[in-house]
Amino acid sequence: MENARIFENVRSFIDIGGGHGIFSIGFVKTHPDLRGCIMDLPEVVPITRKFIKAYGLEDKLKVIEGDATRDIPGKYDLAFSSDIL
Repeated sequence: MENARIFENVRSFIDIGGGHGIFSIGFVKTHPDLRGCIMDLPEVVPITRKFIKAYGLEDKLKVIEGDATRDIPGKYDLAFSSDIL
């Protein structure tokens, strides 16, 4: 991830259906200026928050409840999603 040029001009991203958040955690750990938002269903969000807290990244990653089949709030430079089907 450190050499991933996909983040070259990206300052913010949203991880749609991010679950535990481990991808987003990796992104912000290897790209210090990057900030992210992880969106998932209400029943998943407490798990996501535990992972973010365990890695001490509360200042770089925020978590929101939402349904990807509806409106995705906010503006981001990049939208990311994996394994949500």
